[in-house]
Amino acid sequence: MSNDQTEKMEDVYCSALEIKSPDERKVFLDRACRGDAGLRLAVDKWLARHAAADKFFQEIDVAGLLTDTILHLPAEEAQGNAGGAVANKVLQL
Repeated sequence: MSNDQTEKMEDVYCSALEIKSPDERKVFLDRACRGDAGLRLAVDKWLARHAAADKFFQEIDVAGLLTDTILHLPAEEAQGNAGGAVANKVLQL
């Protein structure tokens, strides 16, 4: 894939992400990818991956997880190197 193709794919993908209505997004993609099935397929795959990642992060309570982790740190870790300690605790989960 050439740099121009990659740039076009990124542009279409980023623009599509800004459109919340599924119907409006479909119309936009139909126009933006007209005649280029490969572009449409690639952008659709990226959008599906984005939706899956978004769903994952909506289902888990990241803020709650971090809060619980901080609350359960030994006092010296919570006061001193909290950022590193939290990162280490989260990696251990």
